[in-house]
Amino acid sequence: MQAMDQSQGLGVWTCCATAVGLAVASALVRGRSDLRPARGPAGLPSGRYGGLGPCLFGLALGVAAAAVWSLPTPRASAAFGLNVLGLLGVAGAGLIAALAVRRDRRARRALAESEAAYRTLAEGVEQLVWAAGPEGVTDANRHWFEYTGLTPAQTVGDGWIAALHPDDAAAARSCWESAVSSGGGFDVDYRFRRGSDGSYRRHVGRVRPVLEGGPGVTRWVGTAVDAEDRGRSVETLRADEERLRLALDAGRMGTWDYDVGAETVACSPSLEAIHGRLPGTFPGTFEAYQGDIHPDDREGFVRAVRRAVASALPHYAEYRLVWPDGSVHWVEDRGKPFVDASGRVERVTGVCVDVTERKRVEGDLRRALALAEDAGRAKDKFLAMLSHELRTPLAPVLLAAEEMLADPDVLEHHRESLALVRQNVELEVRLIDDLLDVTRVVHGKLQYRFEVVDAHSLLRRTVDVCRGDVDAKRIDLVLDTVAAEHHVLADPARLQQVLWNLVKNAVKFTPAGGLVRVRTWDEGTPSRLTVEVSDTGLGIDPAVLPRIFNAFEQAEDTADGRFGGLGLGLAISRAIVTAHGGELTAESRGRNQGATFRVSLPTAAPADGAGPDGVGRPHADAPARPLRILLVEDDPMTARIMARLLRNNGYEVTTANTLAAARAVSTDGVDLLVSDLGLPDGSGLDLMRSLAPRGVPGIALTGFGMEEDVRNSRDAGFIAHLTKPVDFARLDAMIRKVASEHPRGVAAPVAET
Repeated sequence: MQAMDQSQGLGVWTCCATAVGLAVASALVRGRSDLRPARGPAGLPSGRYGGLGPCLFGLALGVAAAAVWSLPTPRASAAFGLNVLGLLGVAGAGLIAALAVRRDRRARRALAESEAAYRTLAEGVEQLVWAAGPEGVTDANRHWFEYTGLTPAQTVGDGWIAALHPDDAAAARSCWESAVSSGGGFDVDYRFRRGSDGSYRRHVGRVRPVLEGGPGVTRWVGTAVDAEDRGRSVETLRADEERLRLALDAGRMGTWDYDVGAETVACSPSLEAIHGRLPGTFPGTFEAYQGDIHPDDREGFVRAVRRAVASALPHYAEYRLVWPDGSVHWVEDRGKPFVDASGRVERVTGVCVDVTERKRVEGDLRRALALAEDAGRAKDKFLAMLSHELRTPLAPVLLAAEEMLADPDVLEHHRESLALVRQNVELEVRLIDDLLDVTRVVHGKLQYRFEVVDAHSLLRRTVDVCRGDVDAKRIDLVLDTVAAEHHVLADPARLQQVLWNLVKNAVKFTPAGGLVRVRTWDEGTPSRLTVEVSDTGLGIDPAVLPRIFNAFEQAEDTADGRFGGLGLGLAISRAIVTAHGGELTAESRGRNQGATFRVSLPTAAPADGAGPDGVGRPHADAPARPLRILLVEDDPMTARIMARLLRNNGYEVTTANTLAAARAVSTDGVDLLVSDLGLPDGSGLDLMRSLAPRGVPGIALTGFGMEEDVRNSRDAGFIAHLTKPVDFARLDAMIRKVASEHPRGVAAPVAET
């Protein structure tokens, strides 16, 4: 009886312990509020790994064991079985608890890793990010606090509303409350206050629920992106597009896009207008685009586009469009190819410009230019003919005057008349030369042959030329050449022309008994030579001085024009000096105060073997016999006088008045040709072309003095080109120079014909 009582007590204790153990294990599992068990269809725990099921099962076993134990002895064996089941329940409860703890640890680790990744992501973006529960915001990222200036304590709950613009707060709160009640999310535009400056900036906000598998939503995540700049960019883009459209319309331009694979072309409305089409009526194919192009230009356009597609290089073409009404319009087309990932051109995009008006203006300009060129050629031809017709009659007059002045038997009073004749002929020639020179200056056709020359020698020669006028007016002319470096790189004839013009003007405008001073000096590094010509004459009015170098401007304004001239000399002189890298200036204190002109030129080292005038001298010996000259001149009087003058200087002269007569002369007896160019039966150029290969040098002596005439002479083989009427002393000097530098047998340069 006592043993039975002890066994019975043990059974009761065991059942109770089993029930308590299972209950504790179940409580351990269910006590983890953050580890929610899977739920069954009814929403209760499914019993997997623990929960209320094991607890109830163990408790039921304990109660059953206690009840059986209270029965009579024959049932003791049944109680013992139940007791064993209770012990198994305790063991099962322990195992379930261990599995639950292990699962708890894994879940906690995964949750911590997930939260760390979420935190890293939230802190790394330049957006406002926050987390919230039904009661409001629970946390936010670093950028939220930096941007809004709110503290965490000011943010939680509904404190985040304080960061919104007052006008947006109510709408934002309403959206949030709807999300909480519905368990959903929302998108909203609102303005956040920037804590750094207090300004409100537009943001695009998005709030999304966190779905955790259970009933209802308990957490949300929100973001806000600053869209202020994006909004402005969109507005700016729209404004730019509108300005571009206006510019395209104003500039008569249109855009196109050619899809190479599809052979389609998309045209802007402005390009449709350029094609003469209404908006939206362009068919959109490459073939249709070609159809609008003029048939003569179509092939070239297609070839240019295909070339751009094949080479991926920019496309350019000009072509005509034929409108539906038949009118023709010009366009300038530029395109740029775009390639795909494989490097093939997939499309070409470009712009067309309506250049119809430009083409019309260009056509008008071409026609005007052609007319101007025709007029220029006609003018040059007229001037050449005028020069020839004016010069030719003067040639025999000047030669006759010089021949008579050279005759010692001519009476003195006749000499005065002859000198007057020569002076006026030279003046007439100077006027003709000035007219031609100013034309050359205007057109930039004044030609120069530069060499190193002695400016002092040119000055002495200039003074000698003007000596007759100086003596006639009893003017005191002082030449003071003190420059140590007085060689310059210049065209001797052109520089002589400048110096002669300045000295001639000084003598002309200085009254009898006056003073003309010509002096030189050099200064500066690199050295420059200054030639100064001053006088005590009429002077220059201050109002005229700024215009003194203009063409047809004269320093004196006397109504009787007693000083003569065309007012071209100074304009030509300045152009010549400028072409030499120099400067020509004028000074005057006013009327009757005289005038001073200065020429400044860069100096040059003297040439080796230079003579006294700075020009290199030939070393050829003097000819052992008289020079044999073939003189070809169609004017009988000029031919007779010139032949006599040449013979008087020791030359043997054979004359001819036609091309045929000249060709009949044996060239074996000719050392030098002096020929006019305009002959009754041909040209002296043809004669020179036939003689030059035989080594006969030549001098052209003609009334034609334009640049083209000089060039033609040199191309034909002439060594020199002299324009009528020529001073005989100059002709004689040129004959000696040519004969010395180009003796018979040394062929002169012959231009290709």
